[in-house]
Amino acid sequence: MHAQRLITFICASIGLIACFLPWTGGDLTGSNNAAYEFWWGWIAILQFITIIWISVSGNRKKTIPVGLARLSVFLASGFILLETLALILIMVMFPFGTALYGIYIALAMAIVTLVVPPMINAKGKILSPQASNLAEDFGNNADRTVQQIDHLSQQVREGWNQGKEPNDKKQE
Repeated sequence: MHAQRLITFICASIGLIACFLPWTGGDLTGSNNAAYEFWWGWIAILQFITIIWISVSGNRKKTIPVGLARLSVFLASGFILLETLALILIMVMFPFGTALYGIYIALAMAIVTLVVPPMINAKGKILSPQASNLAEDFGNNADRTVQQIDHLSQQVREGWNQGKEPNDKKQE
């Protein structure tokens, strides 16, 4: 397995496990709650599963392909990052309880799965993290995703046109 895929897979797996560890504690009931006990936890679980699936699908000897696959990893990681940060801020601002280690592990793994794909090139070499590299990679992914969607829509249109019968044959 390519180093980029391996690191992404391991970190997403750790993040998935973190969803079953305590995220909140010390609320009015005095119990510790894991993410899977709430709807927002299930969203994080689905996002981590998506990242795991993308990291093991396709040619494992190559990097996660630029385009829809890598953009999906970016979006899933970014969503988990925003979700965990929002939950931590809510717990800090309001006395609903405290953030426990599970949410911090999930946050760290979301950051790693967001940053690792553009940092490791096809040869497995680690590049220095720079904002310009991230922005360029995100832009390349967006351009490639648009091309993939255009190609897919063209295939759908061609398939649709091949499946249609002329109107005069339907009337007979």
